[in-house]
Amino acid sequence: MLGFELVENFKNPYLATNPSQFWRRWHVSFSTWIRDYLYFTFGGSRGTFARTTMATFIAMLLRGLWHGAAWTYVLFGTLHGFYLATNEFWRLFMRRRKSKTGPSVQARVGYHVLTLFCVLIANVVFRAETVSDAMRIWLGLFRFSDLPAIATILPTAWSDLIVQPMVLILLSAGLIALAPNTQQLFGRYHPVYGWAKMKNNVRPVISVTWRPTLAWAVWTGVVLFLGVAFVSR
Repeated sequence: MLGFELVENFKNPYLATNPSQFWRRWHVSFSTWIRDYLYFTFGGSRGTFARTTMATFIAMLLRGLWHGAAWTYVLFGTLHGFYLATNEFWRLFMRRRKSKTGPSVQARVGYHVLTLFCVLIANVVFRAETVSDAMRIWLGLFRFSDLPAIATILPTAWSDLIVQPMVLILLSAGLIALAPNTQQLFGRYHPVYGWAKMKNNVRPVISVTWRPTLAWAVWTGVVLFLGVAFVSR
């Protein structure tokens, strides 16, 4: 509206298949600053695997502390440092195998699920008030003796579908995996700086583009109404 062109700051991070790719897509402007002024400064772009690992841990630890001076943020940064170091080790291991073919579809799906799992585990301590709170949540997540209780929270009527958290989570996951993001939705208007070069980086399965039509106005109004109606859930 005002003629400013901003960089694309989130590039479908939840479609990433490894931690390194996740951080290249998440909060791109801040991740670029961390890489250029911390990771490279500590020698992450040169030297041995040990030096790269050290630079990774320092950069991610400081990234965690950037959010606040708390042990939860220290643990958050340490976890992601561990994820990135493990990913680098795996990348070097696969390079030495000199495989001529890339990962299979099944392997990519597995990498994606594992990446999301690791990110969500770290998000627990990011949002927790204390490390002790995070530990209790983690223990609850892995208390498999409660699995039979899942049947008690499943919807029993069609009217329950719109208020069940699990259904909303699955719908959201489907939108993330298949639908375009906001930049892609408004792609015909060049929504971010350098859009011509990056618009094909991650192509959505469902390709739609917003247009100033009556149908889109009605759909936008419906989405806005649902967002306001369920904002407290």
